[in-house]
Amino acid sequence: MTLGERIAAKRRAKKWSQGRLAEAIGSKQTTISEWERGNSSPRRKTVIMLAEVLGMSIVELEFGEQAQEEWVDEPVNTEKHTIPLVGDIGAGGHINPVDDHAKGAGLEQVEAPFNAPKGTVAVRVNGDSLYPFPRHGALIYYSRREKNVIDYLHELVICHLVDGRKSIKILTPGTLPGRFTLTSTNALPMLNEEVESVSPIDWIKP
Repeated sequence: MTLGERIAAKRRAKKWSQGRLAEAIGSKQTTISEWERGNSSPRRKTVIMLAEVLGMSIVELEFGEQAQEEWVDEPVNTEKHTIPLVGDIGAGGHINPVDDHAKGAGLEQVEAPFNAPKGTVAVRVNGDSLYPFPRHGALIYYSRREKNVIDYLHELVICHLVDGRKSIKILTPGTLPGRFTLTSTNALPMLNEEVESVSPIDWIKP
């Protein structure tokens, strides 16, 4: 089954029209139709939005149920199905950490995604910092850091800056060598930042 076929199948299971799905993600009915017919594909940040509104993990939407089942060999915390909440996403998409990711501890525990890999943590959207999507109270899960930052250009990722700041932003090339500009819909761009690593988003829970 293709990505477009999975979008169509989940949309029909929710008894949604293409128009309703388009409205939920700020797109057009004709665009949804193109995706479902396989004539074009959504960008990565749109796949993240689609996964949330359709009630799927990003892995399941992109690669199917079998890939979701095989994603990891060892689920975390299988008895309690919880993981640490390590920060809140405040104004402009900046993450206010409550503990360090490497320590694996936070202020509280939150529900873990199915078969979340070992090391998965979550941050919570606080207010309308990422308006229009994800919304207040949503949990954003990630499990790893990637040093090859350039591989994630134009994607919505957790950005770990050299100076210790963390933000959830769309990563774009900077105007200086080795620097990146971080953008979001409701804040001024962060120009020519030094990004130490990025964490791809595994799942968003509304």
